[in-house]
Amino acid sequence: YVDRAVMYVVRGSYSGIQDISVTIARDYQGLVDRSMYQSKSTENTYFLEIRNSGVNKGTSLKLVARDLGLRANEVAAIGDYSNDTEMLHFAGVAGVMRNGLDALKRQADYVTRATSSEDGAAEFFTLIADARKAIR
Repeated sequence: YVDRAVMYVVRGSYSGIQDISVTIARDYQGLVDRSMYQSKSTENTYFLEIRNSGVNKGTSLKLVARDLGLRANEVAAIGDYSNDTEMLHFAGVAGVMRNGLDALKRQADYVTRATSSEDGAAEFFTLIADARKAIR
């Protein structure tokens, strides 16, 4: 999917990420959307998501699912922040980490016992894998 990338994520200090965000806003106004947020697990670490205008994690997950021949109810996704909302709405099984936003937790099928820095994603996907084994 590298040649069809719809989102890039940059990690760095607040001032570095802010500088990149301002430059992108100036040079690519209207072509890309940006979201900046602070890491929940590392002090003074920030992320900047840069994506084609109108694209989000949900539209990206739909593209991958379509290319793999999967329906939404065959897809599982996990998140913790507002940038995961559309992705979790698309997924047939939606997980949210214990330290995720309360609004996401209320809509989740499963909330992990672990946080994002305690391998919450691994907990979620282990649960999915174990459930698949039990069905077979």
